[in-house]
Amino acid sequence: ACVVYMYTLFAFNYFRNFYIQEDEGQRCATLWQCYVYHLHAGLRAGGGIGDEIGSATGTETEFQRIIFDVTFFF
Repeated sequence: ACVVYMYTLFAFNYFRNFYIQEDEGQRCATLWQCYVYHLHAGLRAGGGIGDEIGSATGTETEFQRIIFDVTFFF
């Protein structure tokens, strides 16, 4: 749970814009909501949290998101 919290802090501060879904709205409006979302969706998804949030392709933070997504399960 501590490691997930560290990823949540990083995601909340740097990648919050990827958590906005048109049909569901903002998934990380608060740090607590973002943490619960990471525990719920991130651990259940086969490819980690990257499967559940918006694509980073073509954005200026694409490289950082790749590292974030790949290391989520380490």
